[in-house]
Amino acid sequence: MIVQSHDTWGETAEFDPRTGELRGVTSYATATERDRAGVAFDGLYTRKIGRLTLLYREGGGLVLWLAGRPWPATAETVRWSKRLGLATLSVDGGPGIRYMPTGRIPFDLTPFVEDEDFDFGLYVHNVLADPARASRIFGV
Repeated sequence: MIVQSHDTWGETAEFDPRTGELRGVTSYATATERDRAGVAFDGLYTRKIGRLTLLYREGGGLVLWLAGRPWPATAETVRWSKRLGLATLSVDGGPGIRYMPTGRIPFDLTPFVEDEDFDFGLYVHNVLADPARASRIFGV
């Protein structure tokens, strides 16, 4: 499956959910270049929270790849919290990852920037909490 980086704009890679391997990282300079290449994304990935973590569609639902294995991803099973500057992304009955979100760039005047643009765990939480948004982004 093809996944897009949450960390670096225009970066994509191939992810094998059977092995957990991410390979063939490719960068596209523009969205037009990416569209011309016919790249369709199945999910997003990050390496900025300590381990490779992904949110992707599979079998009509969403899956969170966390701590080296897949977990069903729903608003009821995935938890995100932030306390004293440390965030935690976890799943019911499974592991959690504590990490320091990268945070916004001071005095960034970029319009439409959200905290979730710098925190993959918050992004996952927000998408799962909004079924209409999950449907628009992932088609589930």
